[in-house]
Amino acid sequence: MRADQDASGPIYDGAFFRIGRFRRGPKHPNFSGPHWSGGTLVVFPRTSVTITHLGKASVVADPNVVMFYNHGQIYSRGVLSEAGDLCEWFGFGSQLVADAIRSFDAHVDDHPFEPFQFSHGPSDTISYLLQRLVVNHILGAQQPDDLFIGETVLQVLKRVIENNYRQRGISPKQTKISAEKEVVEAIQKILVTRFEQNLSLEQIAAQLNYSPFHLCRIFRKHTGRSIHQYLTQLRLRTSLEYVTQANTDLTNLALKLGFASHSHFTETFRKTFGTPPSELRNTSRQEMRQLLSKISIA
Repeated sequence: MRADQDASGPIYDGAFFRIGRFRRGPKHPNFSGPHWSGGTLVVFPRTSVTITHLGKASVVADPNVVMFYNHGQIYSRGVLSEAGDLCEWFGFGSQLVADAIRSFDAHVDDHPFEPFQFSHGPSDTISYLLQRLVVNHILGAQQPDDLFIGETVLQVLKRVIENNYRQRGISPKQTKISAEKEVVEAIQKILVTRFEQNLSLEQIAAQLNYSPFHLCRIFRKHTGRSIHQYLTQLRLRTSLEYVTQANTDLTNLALKLGFASHSHFTETFRKTFGTPPSELRNTSRQEMRQLLSKISIA
């Protein structure tokens, strides 16, 4: 659910995470702090500041760094940029973060309210881009895609945690493949029977009584696609049963299959099949052969 879009504050409230923006100029009377973290946060700086967690060394927090805050973390801030402190934050339940860390740190459950044992880590290019795309989608979409947002946010969480531990020479433990395949099959059954609905990651996780973080990780691992990508392909391939029929209303078809709008359906269809649905309907057999010679069907 999209929240108030003030310059500083939450912009999205989900069942297991929140997304927000923070903006504070260097002349603000309480710029330095001390401050208190109101959640278990992953923060992506957009400007440069120094951040000092209580009892730890100062860190230069810039766009190449991702910052970690446990709930209640006391920290202070120092000025480096004339713009002050601009960042996006992603707040999670501590248990969800523990789910993401457990394969690297078997003792994370010994300190459930302080899952982050490091104050910062590397912000890789893809993670930084993904979190910006999510924020831009929330702020710009008329009807934000909850499944896309939830799955992408958890992919970002997974990536930054993996990078953080791997940089320190720590590799994840292996999990049982058979159990994972059962979970993947259960997800597929939900998608193929409910692909016309506006599904969210929270709904799928609740139905399976499974961690949303592990759902995303396992599904991508075994299918090579995100849940959102898999669902989109189901919708598109089902649409092929109807788009060539002259009496099919493409707007009604788009909405029936779960797309946000006719334009969203058309653009997604074009990117996948190389032509918009309206043109495919009017394509002759000879033109169809020419079209198929230009595109690769995955």
